[in-house]
Amino acid sequence: MRRHYVVTRRDFTLRSAEEERRLEDLERNARVQVLLVEDDAELRAFLTRVLRHEGHHVIEAGSGAVALELLGELIFAPEAERRPTVVLSDVRLPHFSGLEILEAVQLTTRRIPVILMSAFGTERLHQLARGLGAAQVLDKPFEMDALRAAVRAALPA
Repeated sequence: MRRHYVVTRRDFTLRSAEEERRLEDLERNARVQVLLVEDDAELRAFLTRVLRHEGHHVIEAGSGAVALELLGELIFAPEAERRPTVVLSDVRLPHFSGLEILEAVQLTTRRIPVILMSAFGTERLHQLARGLGAAQVLDKPFEMDALRAAVRAALPA
């Protein structure tokens, strides 16, 4: 049997057309918009699947520069449903760091929670992130339940 695949815009991940349709249906009904910023394409694809399985719409960025460009477009989008509800970002990224993304989000009038992920989660990084207003810092590797809990805790009540 021949399978048809869809190449996504940002990460060029191959997915079956059937899986892509199912994920699009979930995203169409999503109330939570997650901007996921991760430079590791495999990890980004995996986290995207986890978040979509939870019913969230995921907007992917592979670098800090792409994330800041998307934030500029999305935060001020006239349609409220396009605005990110949560930003989930790696700390070490090409061009701009997750801390710089956090600072940029904090400068806007829209208060969007930012969850940071780091494989180098020192106490100093945790303190700095908290001081800048991060909702949470997840140390890699982390359990997917910890990710789900962090996203749930960051959502407005």
